[in-house]
Amino acid sequence: MVNYLDKHGSFSDTDWDWISSVGPGLNRTVEQLRQHALATLKTFDPSRPIQDRAEFVVNAVENQQLGETLSLLVVAEESLFQWQRLRIARVEATEPQHLQKVLDDARELLAHQMAADGELYRRAQTVLDAVARTEAIDGFRFWSVQGLTRDLPKLREDLDRFAHARRAQALEWSEINAPTPKEAIQAAADKASVAATQALEAATEGYTAVSNFFSKTTREGSKLFGKRRSCDQSDEE
Repeated sequence: MVNYLDKHGSFSDTDWDWISSVGPGLNRTVEQLRQHALATLKTFDPSRPIQDRAEFVVNAVENQQLGETLSLLVVAEESLFQWQRLRIARVEATEPQHLQKVLDDARELLAHQMAADGELYRRAQTVLDAVARTEAIDGFRFWSVQGLTRDLPKLREDLDRFAHARRAQALEWSEINAPTPKEAIQAAADKASVAATQALEAATEGYTAVSNFFSKTTREGSKLFGKRRSCDQSDEE
């Protein structure tokens, strides 16, 4: 795509038809990932026994893959931002009379994403704060849960990394203006990574990567539920 722009200086209609289909898919991917993270956090119940609260952390990290979800969310949102820049460049080149409306729409969407992620972060922080208070009160029983000493620090680190990445993106995106098509493509290329490829493939190929990710977490969650149910039935007997 960059070579094409170097040679011709603009997108062909065919190229833009392909590019234009990516944006809505990325937006849905962002929402899917965020909702998965929120659904995982909502399973935390501070009224549950100490061991169940500790097991929430292990499940969130190992089965629900909360850290991976947050990382993919950052990548998908970066990809969506780059797509918005391409969209703005296209409108500026072909329909300049609509440029301001498109700029306003892009800014509104990005503001919504930042606000939604802020709420996600606050909910996650509330859960971790509740877990931290549990540590101090019920140390021995709490830390007896297998895997907790490994997974609790990891979950905190994943959340901190998510907050740092989103703050950095907020600074970078504070002024969204119309780039040239070449600038937008090059910026997207510079951000390319294995994770970015996963997010883009999820949007352009039927959300395969995200679907597989959710299928995996659902299977693991079902196994955990079945294990707990068996344990509960044994206790009743």
